[in-house]
Amino acid sequence: MSDIPEIEELIKELLEDSDLQKGWIEELLYLVTQKYPSLDVYGSKEKLKQDIKQIIENAVTQKESNP
Repeated sequence: MSDIPEIEELIKELLEDSDLQKGWIEELLYLVTQKYPSLDVYGSKEKLKQDIKQIIENAVTQKESNP
């Protein structure tokens, strides 16, 4: 992915103006840039969905624990 540096920079800019936890965004960025850079590999799309679901569930659980 040749546009990864631009995506990372955009995400950093958006983080400054959001209420999202930086760690969650970094986890998602890692998934799409490092762990699953291509969805052409058999099974990677489903694994990516599962990983994203886990990150969201963890975020919700953490938010509920720390209102």
